[in-house]
Amino acid sequence: MHGKTATCLICKKEMIWDDNPFRPFCSERCRLIDLGKWVSEEYRISDRNRDIPDLDSREKNKEEG
Repeated sequence: MHGKTATCLICKKEMIWDDNPFRPFCSERCRLIDLGKWVSEEYRISDRNRDIPDLDSREKNKEEG
């Protein structure tokens, strides 16, 4: 292999990074598998701000209290 190499995030196969239209995956198949995991919510981004009240709520509580 010539050029930079990387490991596919799905199948773990070593691939050439440069000029790979599917990177960070090795193929369209692996890219679609990853997309399917996002669509089916197998992958999620945590909502760290979920328990932090927004500014409007805090101002409303000040007005009430």
